[in-house]
Amino acid sequence: MKSGKPYPSIISFHRIQSYSVSTQCLARLNRHLTITRVEGHGISKAKQRISRERRGRSRYKLVIRKRLDKRAVSAVISAVILTGAAIALGFAVLAWSQSRSSEYIKDYGEATDAEIARLKERLTVEYVFYNSSTRTIRIFLLNSGAINDTKIQSVYVRNSTWNWVTSSPPSLKSFNGASIPDQDLDMGEEGYVDVVLSPIALQAGRYYFVRIVTERGSIFESEFVA
Repeated sequence: MKSGKPYPSIISFHRIQSYSVSTQCLARLNRHLTITRVEGHGISKAKQRISRERRGRSRYKLVIRKRLDKRAVSAVISAVILTGAAIALGFAVLAWSQSRSSEYIKDYGEATDAEIARLKERLTVEYVFYNSSTRTIRIFLLNSGAINDTKIQSVYVRNSTWNWVTSSPPSLKSFNGASIPDQDLDMGEEGYVDVVLSPIALQAGRYYFVRIVTERGSIFESEFVA
């Protein structure tokens, strides 16, 4: 064997072996890169899917929160409306009760005043004269009470078997024969009324009763002999 350059066959073998090794390395590297890309692509897709799921969850939570907020607002509005209605109803009932109380107090006061005024009335029948020719009774009266404006509503004449009443308030006159302007008797004032009984005639010597009824409801009676 001669020294110097290696044999061509050996050089070719080494080149082929190096080329084969390089090709295998490149193939492995490509596979690794491919796997890495695939894995990276999968990871990216997974991240995108997770991101989409998160966004979907966020939107769902937002929708649910909006619905809950709407329900909460609706509940608050309903509570406010019911409270306002209850308050308005309470004020209406209070106003009605106060109005009724005021009316009751007013009516009670008027009734009490009327009763007090009636109790203060006092009419004294001073004299009763019967005119048999005209069948008329003249009744002389005196306001001996503690209140003015005593008006006569009606006059009754009766005995043990019958009763007669005037159809309208009789006319009050003063002792001088003039009509009293206000047709009432004040405290200490005197006057008389004429009551026509025709066609009824009273029997002479018999007892009869007269009843005077005032506008306030007071009743005063007296008896006389025809």
